[in-house]
Amino acid sequence: MASLHFPSIFACLLLQLVYTSAQTLPGLDVSPGNIDRLIIQLVGGSARNEGRVLIRWFPDSPWTAVCNDPYFSHAVPFQMCRTLGYPFACGHDFAGPRRTDDASLVNVTSERYLVSCSADLNDRTLGGCNLHPTGDPPCTHDNDMWLSCGYAGMPDFELRLVEGTYRDPDRLLQGRCGPEHEWSAICGHGFHRLKQGRVACRELGYSDELAVAGGFLSLRELDPQHRPNYTLFVDVGCIGDEASLSECQHYALRDCSGYATLECFTGVTEYNETSYLCGSKQLCQDECKQGHPINGSRDDIFHYCRCDDVCGLFDDCCYDREGMCSLGTPTLERGGFTTEQFGCVWVPGSQFTHIGYVVIDRCPISWTDERSRDLCERPVDIEDVFGSLPVYDDLEVDFKNIYCAICNGRTLESLRRWDVSAADDEQYQPPDIFYPSLNTTLRSLGWLITPPNGHAVLRECPAHLVDTCSDEFSGTRLEEGCKAYYAPIKVEDSYTRYRNPHCALCNGQGVLPDNSCEDQECLEWCVPDPWGPCAGVCAPYDGFLTIEVLFDFTSSSSISGMSCSAGQIYDPFLERCRVLTCAAGYQIVGDECLAVPPAPTNESDSFVVDCLLEGSGFVITAQQIKTEAHLASVLSVSVLVSSAADVRNLVSALDNSIKTNLNSSMPCNISSLAIFLPFSFNGSGLCNNSTLQGSTVFSEYSGRLLTAVQIKNISRENYSKEEVASSCLKVNDLNCSSLLTLEDTEYSVVSAERIDVIATGESLSESEYVLLPEGIAVICSYIHPEPEGVEPQVRRALSFIGSCVSLIALAATFMTFCLFKELRNLSGIATMNLVLALFIAILLFLLSGYLAESQPACQFGAVVAHFAWLAAFFWMTMLAVKVARTLTSMVPRSGRKTGVSRELVAYACLAWGIPLLIVCICIILQYCDCPTLPVIYADGGICWISDIIVRIVAFVVPMALSLVFNLCLYILTIVSVRRNRRSSRAVRSHSKLDEAKEELSIYGKLSALVGVTWIFGFVSQSVTGIIFFSYIYILLNYLQGVFIFISFCLNKRARSLWREKLNIRSETMTTDKSIDPVKPRRSKETALMTTDTLPEHSEDSKL
Repeated sequence: MASLHFPSIFACLLLQLVYTSAQTLPGLDVSPGNIDRLIIQLVGGSARNEGRVLIRWFPDSPWTAVCNDPYFSHAVPFQMCRTLGYPFACGHDFAGPRRTDDASLVNVTSERYLVSCSADLNDRTLGGCNLHPTGDPPCTHDNDMWLSCGYAGMPDFELRLVEGTYRDPDRLLQGRCGPEHEWSAICGHGFHRLKQGRVACRELGYSDELAVAGGFLSLRELDPQHRPNYTLFVDVGCIGDEASLSECQHYALRDCSGYATLECFTGVTEYNETSYLCGSKQLCQDECKQGHPINGSRDDIFHYCRCDDVCGLFDDCCYDREGMCSLGTPTLERGGFTTEQFGCVWVPGSQFTHIGYVVIDRCPISWTDERSRDLCERPVDIEDVFGSLPVYDDLEVDFKNIYCAICNGRTLESLRRWDVSAADDEQYQPPDIFYPSLNTTLRSLGWLITPPNGHAVLRECPAHLVDTCSDEFSGTRLEEGCKAYYAPIKVEDSYTRYRNPHCALCNGQGVLPDNSCEDQECLEWCVPDPWGPCAGVCAPYDGFLTIEVLFDFTSSSSISGMSCSAGQIYDPFLERCRVLTCAAGYQIVGDECLAVPPAPTNESDSFVVDCLLEGSGFVITAQQIKTEAHLASVLSVSVLVSSAADVRNLVSALDNSIKTNLNSSMPCNISSLAIFLPFSFNGSGLCNNSTLQGSTVFSEYSGRLLTAVQIKNISRENYSKEEVASSCLKVNDLNCSSLLTLEDTEYSVVSAERIDVIATGESLSESEYVLLPEGIAVICSYIHPEPEGVEPQVRRALSFIGSCVSLIALAATFMTFCLFKELRNLSGIATMNLVLALFIAILLFLLSGYLAESQPACQFGAVVAHFAWLAAFFWMTMLAVKVARTLTSMVPRSGRKTGVSRELVAYACLAWGIPLLIVCICIILQYCDCPTLPVIYADGGICWISDIIVRIVAFVVPMALSLVFNLCLYILTIVSVRRNRRSSRAVRSHSKLDEAKEELSIYGKLSALVGVTWIFGFVSQSVTGIIFFSYIYILLNYLQGVFIFISFCLNKRARSLWREKLNIRSETMTTDKSIDPVKPRRSKETALMTTDTLPEHSEDSKL
């Protein structure tokens, strides 16, 4: 680029220097001539719109030719053509010998000119160029300027699109006025797809409807071979219905900073009904590659067509693939797996995204465990998160679920799971869905499973599309078109997608060109004027954080990369793997715990148990009995029983038999006895040490067993007894089909007989839980919780309304303090800082749904929100200190001091500095590339502190300390106010009711400033969980901005200042002026009640 423009720049500087110097030489006429005032004609051309440029300054002046300069600004030929009555210039060149007739030019001299141009960057109509004779020797006529002008509808005018950028799929738009002209650039100033783009696509022979997109490229983004020597159009004004860009209005006075790119719709006409395809998104085009994203659109909306060799396997080939691409052998390979082992699988959430994924979706033929094969290959169930959750290994191979990974030889330690989130959209009124595998109900559209960031899936494929026609179109050309190609579209405001436009048409849908391009909810329109603006409006995004999330200690958006072990399931509320196993006597079948059917018992062995139980009064049903005979018919017996009670009864019967049969060396001729229990719970290492595979003892039993008791060396004198821990037997005693484990942080011990589950607030008695030595609590999993109902919606609505009202009130408060310097004492400035911090914090929470659309924006919003909330609480503390010092000080109040108070500087350093330090530490930890540390900000699409531990340490603890300190100062201030008012009661004439009102007003203002009401956040969220407190908390704290506004902007002094500002007079003001100026000094607490800011005292600046 430097080699192209340096001569031009150097020449211009040199000529400017010559012109400036020549102004001092006598006899040289250097008066500038604006091109618009020149008399111009074109001579020697084959048509009236082209020829050699001859100019003269006045009607009686001689004609002179203009020496051509290839570095003339495009404004020079444009002005010349406009002077001649043409709308634009096609270009300029050297006349050359072929177009020069020296005989006809014998009386014409060729003059060299210095050109100076000016333009208004904001107004395309202002500016122009002046010609300044240089006084240099004339050029030959071969070097004269040859100018070609363009006009509306000129027959040779043509456009083209070229692959001229480093950024696919942008295609550079170029134009020329005929084959004899070189292709020139078209500037992208104001180039809009609905106006200029629509005209250009129509002229290029594409769809007569709309352009896909009009873009803008800088010079550095162009391939060198496509960098223009001339800019044909700079500013183009179109309505949109013109047949050619040449018919639009033109200006070329400004410089061009970037060039127009364009994509056009392609019409498919061979299936009776014309449909439109969205440029490079839906076509392979010349290079046989389907490129996206384009135009900043969200390409995770659904899966677009492909041009690879395997698109035929997954039925997603582009419309023009067969004609544009050479067909090869379909091949897929990753991690040792080949094409025939992969399949297209949809996941929960595909009903919204319409994206499926190519994964390993089957077990090898050699795999013999039919139960795990069924779990691997069964259809996806949107309500079964665990069974439908893909995983991937160290080689980046994706598996349909954990069972497919296991049957293909992967170990649990090598697997990581995909991300899980909940999809919600108020616009579509999501239903309440009960998830059996989680034993919970969510009011959402359902689960959304997506590949983790940084993990590249092998390939996407289509899912959940309408790909058939209604019966009335059976056998028609429309049905043929529906089956012919893949170009998914959305035609209405719903989650329905069609395989291509013809599939939509044959299902009775009307199709617009834009349907094949983007899945957006924005409406664009243009003013019907060539230079009128275009605009768009988008539907609001329903996604914002409420203040309740500040105190939500039980949720976190950080998601571990490790997959859950067998028998465990992902908990979206605590966001970790939780054990969901079956109790003794049950086994996992699908996603349920079903009773294990009793195995057949050998009746010849049952006499041993009958012998032991004889006379004991116990009745035991043995599921399995195994006996082994030794010398002298001595038996070793293994018994499988159904419950822990059966274990105790059988051991008790053996003990009694030994005691009562003193004359027999072995009761029932048994030398050893082992008692087993069905036991599939795997959440305890202590119990797992005593479990084994059932088939190793009983050949026909496939489950796991707990070795409850082993008795050896049975004799009359002594015997050895090994028993499993009693807590393992208690787990078996829990009367439920499925069990859930709780870590020690998820429950609290109320007493020796009771615990509380923190997540739900449920209190459990001793018979409903078992505490294991590892600190784990085992409980029955929750069954059929109540649907969410409307109550959370009411709280959400109150949060939104309160946010908006508070933002307005805080803005009005800040503006009031800014307008009136009388209010900006030390306390007033501190209040302004509090208002600013609260405004930023609430605004970012309100906009968090929009910020979540972009991960960088979400992270930025989370960091700033963290800083703003901390700053708000610390400014509340500074104000609490100020109030306490003011109202408890005995130093008399002195006159107002000017300058910056050192006390204010100290407050600002503390209130802004401490939050900044905390946030900086968090940012360093966020980006330190430390694998053992969690993601702190904006993980999982939540624009807030993601990790629960960091949230407590970096936000809850500083906030709690601030609130406790504020509360103490608040109480101290109230005591001081009460004491002062009692001591001055004798000089006041107010009634007790009036005094009570005054005191309540003071306390209300103080609580609004120092944030005492935030204590309800802890009460409602972390202590009681009572809904009533949540409503109080939301109302008090969302309206804190309103309370501040009422207290300090609607009092008498603030109203008086506003009246004076607005020149409003009233009787009250007149009366006030007649009062004796000698007024009694007001007490400090009265000053707080009647003025806009806190009272000052003489010690303000002595810190």
